[in-house]
Amino acid sequence: LGKLGPRMAAPIQQALVAKLLDSDYAMKRAAAWALGELGPGMSAPIQQVLLARLGDSVAAVRWPAATVLGALGPGMAGSIQMALMARLEDLDKDVRSEAARALGKLGPRMAAPIQQALVARLVDSEWSVRGEAAEALGSLGPKMPEPIQQALVARLADSEWLVRELAVGALGCTGFGMAPEIQQALVVRLADSKVNTASARALSSAQQQGLRFFLEGGALCPGRLLSELSATPLFSDGCVFHQAMRRSFALVSLDA
Repeated sequence: LGKLGPRMAAPIQQALVAKLLDSDYAMKRAAAWALGELGPGMSAPIQQVLLARLGDSVAAVRWPAATVLGALGPGMAGSIQMALMARLEDLDKDVRSEAARALGKLGPRMAAPIQQALVARLVDSEWSVRGEAAEALGSLGPKMPEPIQQALVARLADSEWLVRELAVGALGCTGFGMAPEIQQALVVRLADSKVNTASARALSSAQQQGLRFFLEGGALCPGRLLSELSATPLFSDGCVFHQAMRRSFALVSLDA
């Protein structure tokens, strides 16, 4: 029935809602997945029933509920955001991971308390939770607060390479205004065989964003363009990325 998606008839939706209260956890989980196919247009009453399942006694029901509610995106109700934030403290690692991923869907509109709750999960005992928290914080984009950037830099030395890679990606989301110290931290990772490709691409992508920003403005003459670019950290003569790549033997193809 979930295959019907947003076109699902109201009677079918209500039948699935009833199954969210079934005694069989597998049925509750299946109903949650099916209702998730309604997408951002899901009605408020159904959202509230799914919200209640975040407190289900079975973790295998809680984490699918978190995933489905995350699909509501930036427009999710404040009560849902707070409930998901509370699940970051869940005893089950899968629930914590999915709660972090769901909160990442808020993007730049993420409230400060949620940002701080995700930062706390960057030092979670489970690597999967640390990774999801890093990726979620990356959704803040260029306006990511400096303390959060520094918390992500610390994860570049994580014992799990997937966490390091996700932290690299999150820092890359800060864009062409990337601070020199962030550049330096990513350049150091060019020597990390597990994340050198991600590091180079993050730095290269940030530069491309910057060049696109200036060129699409269309109002700068060539001389002014060069002046503006040279004043930008990622294009300055002292750019650590440029220096590192001149010393390296093309660890990766930046055009790949």
